[in-house]
Amino acid sequence: MEEEQISLIIDEKSAIQWLRLELEKKPQTYQEIQLKFLQIKHELKHEKLPELMDILKENFLQDEEGRWYVPDPNKQSDIEKLKGSSKYLGPKP
Repeated sequence: MEEEQISLIIDEKSAIQWLRLELEKKPQTYQEIQLKFLQIKHELKHEKLPELMDILKENFLQDEEGRWYVPDPNKQSDIEKLKGSSKYLGPKP
């Protein structure tokens, strides 16, 4: 199976997709992510991208070492962290 890649970030949706792909490879610190993010980020005049940190806080979790990662819905500790934030929407019907 070919690895999916995103070569250009133009909006929040593509930013989240790119971050998910990056963080599924391995957890990374903000500094590690930021350099790569800035290299492929392309803001269109009519659409302002949210700050990288805001996207991370709204869609991902951070471990004790400060690395961001994709939450695992099967992991109790991730569920607890999500419940404690506004990201948790409860079980899907």
